[in-house]
Amino acid sequence: MKKGNPYAIPFYEIANKGQIDYQNKSVCVTSTYCDDYKPKPNLHVGSEKKTLFPYTMGSFRSRLPEPDAPILTKNASQIEIGDRHFNVKRHFISTAHNVYGNFGKFGNVSNPGILAEKTKWHHHLQQL
Repeated sequence: MKKGNPYAIPFYEIANKGQIDYQNKSVCVTSTYCDDYKPKPNLHVGSEKKTLFPYTMGSFRSRLPEPDAPILTKNASQIEIGDRHFNVKRHFISTAHNVYGNFGKFGNVSNPGILAEKTKWHHHLQQL
């Protein structure tokens, strides 16, 4: 205080620390463990509370929400191998079976209309 008035004194860095000490200071505020294992919010397009960031096309927050796991019935087995969300009907069909399949094994049918319908159905099965 000078002459009864409060007087602010600026706070300076400690004189014995050199500039090189401040350059070597880590830029990490939190530990790697804290960053890896802290609970992460499930952000998606419909989230109500999202932090503001510039838009990037492939960002995680621009994705559609993933559906929750299906509710199991009361009498269902608890053991399930594989991912519950992976539902591809033709996952275990070989390439040869998918391309050739039963194509051409229509019996003794020579009607072009029936053959065309069977061919369309075979092409539909290939797209599944």
